[in-house]
Amino acid sequence: MQESKARHRANFWPLWWEDQKNMGLTDGSYSDTWSKYSNQPLSSLISPEARQFFQENQERYQQAAELQYREYEVPVENGVIQLTPTLQRHGVVFYEIRGSE
Repeated sequence: MQESKARHRANFWPLWWEDQKNMGLTDGSYSDTWSKYSNQPLSSLISPEARQFFQENQERYQQAAELQYREYEVPVENGVIQLTPTLQRHGVVFYEIRGSE
């Protein structure tokens, strides 16, 4: 068996998008130089209340952005392994693959 480590849940963006939806933020909630798809909320949000909300929740967003490890084994068949990650939008996965001993 080949051992593989996957780091996952390193993305706060889905959490922030849900918060934006719940707060009723739209494209018009950001200054003209930014879009909600590519922004720095503390400098681009127009509303002081929205900026404060983001700032108050930064620790929650940082926790969601931390890499977490999950270890599992995958079979090696004819020298080939099959990896089939399922990712959320804006998701990232890193694999550490070690040879069998």
